[in-house]
Amino acid sequence: MIEWETEFDRGALLADEERDVPVDLLFEVFGSPRRRRICSRLDDESTTVLIDDLARHIVEQETGTLADDASPDAVEQVEILLYHVDLPKMAEANFVAYDPESGLVAPGDDIELAANYLEFLEYTF
Repeated sequence: MIEWETEFDRGALLADEERDVPVDLLFEVFGSPRRRRICSRLDDESTTVLIDDLARHIVEQETGTLADDASPDAVEQVEILLYHVDLPKMAEANFVAYDPESGLVAPGDDIELAANYLEFLEYTF
């Protein structure tokens, strides 16, 4: 039997059944390292961010260099994937709210729940 010796409160994560996210959707969202980075970034934000700023942050995280040193094509490619793939999937789970017209991204109503899931996964694996 595995003993859990962490400060993480697994009970708090599992107690909020009214905000239950389907397991398949969780695997889809958190199966991507990029989406985990987005969740972590937005959990730290209390306001909206521009998608292009988020793309620059992701490029820095993924390459380990400043976005200014990355090719403009790399930032543009990440931005396109955010618009068409990552953010819609995260919005479906209510982890983010975004407006493709204005280019704004905000933490969704369930961003704390997402952060709790991520913390749980970090302690589990």
